Amino acid sequence: MGTVELDEALRDAGMTVLLGRPGKSRDEAFLRMLGSTLSDEQSLVLHSKPFVRAERLLQLLSNREEFLSRVVFHHVSTFESQEDALRRLDIDLTKIGSKSVFFDCPTDNYLVSLALAVNSAQGLKDANTSLIRQFAYLKEVSAKSARVFVTMGDLSGINTVEEYLLRHWPDLIIKLKTGGEKTVETDPYEPASLSQSNAKMITLVEPNADDRRVS
Repeated sequence: MGTVELDEALRDAGMTVLLGRPGKSRDEAFLRMLGSTLSDEQSLVLHSKPFVRAERLLQLLSNREEFLSRVVFHHVSTFESQEDALRRLDIDLTKIGSKSVFFDCPTDNYLVSLALAVNSAQGLKDANTSLIRQFAYLKEVSAKSARVFVTMGDLSGINTVEEYLLRHWPDLIIKLKTGGEKTVETDPYEPASLSQSNAKMITLVEPNADDRRVS
């Protein structure tokens, strides 16, 4: 599959999950997808940590600074504020006139919440329930008003929640690989639940920061 087919898959998908090892390659792919929307429309970006490399995003936009004004950034610093933001997501998208929302690692705040609730069975249950509810908000928005792009962090050891999220919510899952990475039958960074998901799946191979191919 080539770039054209990837772009078509992204346009057709309501909710896309970018799955891969954290680091430069995943951030680069995320920024590229964000940049590709800005020539046509405004985009809302939710993030749990400072991640946006404005200089690199500007390069991807061919140094057209006016495109940066089409990005609305919203920092969600806690798991609770994250749920609040997603609960009113459709309202905020309407206010800014955006048809795309990008969320970098909503699972980061979830993992912090889990750590804080480690000695409380009810707290762990509440965190899991909240994360599932948050993905339901994202899915609802993607079904009626906007495209949703999400990156997911490593949820190894929390397989039940990860499998549930990947099995039920995404329309498209992009599995990000780094060029030169060995191909193995069992990839520890790929949840076993991928084989049970109804989502369309694409493997995006990034040999370096400026080149890509899709298989």
